[in-house]
Amino acid sequence: MTSMVLRKSYPYSMIDGLEAPCAGARNDAASTDLRCTPWQRSRGFTFIELVVVMLLLAIMAGMIVVNLNPSDPADVRQEAERLALLIQAAQQEAILQGHVYAITLERRGYHFLRLNQKGALARVSQDEVLRARELPGDMRISAVEVDGKLQGETPGIVLLPSGQLPVFTITLRKGTSRWHVTGSTAGGIKPTDPLEAHAAS
Repeated sequence: MTSMVLRKSYPYSMIDGLEAPCAGARNDAASTDLRCTPWQRSRGFTFIELVVVMLLLAIMAGMIVVNLNPSDPADVRQEAERLALLIQAAQQEAILQGHVYAITLERRGYHFLRLNQKGALARVSQDEVLRARELPGDMRISAVEVDGKLQGETPGIVLLPSGQLPVFTITLRKGTSRWHVTGSTAGGIKPTDPLEAHAAS
């Protein structure tokens, strides 16, 4: 009898395995389904959903910052490292083959040359490593200095079979970011951060 009274007094309690009725549901015998319909439930964001949304916004903001930064120093450093390695490779070819090599530097790129049998410097062809290369994007070779003298429009650096090098500095620039490729017989060929070099001096 007690159970019957409870069921009659609390027809929507958890005893019957039913959810509590919605605020707008009718509490009478004519109501056939007292569960909340989907449009009657007011559902907010869970904590996990909020975290996911915040992460997505942070990623999008980071992408915008990268796109708006035209002077990413990592790009200039990477190209300086590539150029230094290629000049080293050309120097090794000059030493091993006993031929004079050279590199011609332009504002938007560079190419390598080799002394042919006619005694003239000709572009290196059919060589995947020493092929002509163009700098990416708006990166430029802004200056070339050889033996303390600033060079003209299309400067060149000669790589002798003896391994001797002139003292040179190649400056790559993208926006406000700069990197150097320096070379000398004593110091070799290497990429250099001008800010670190200035701080060390």
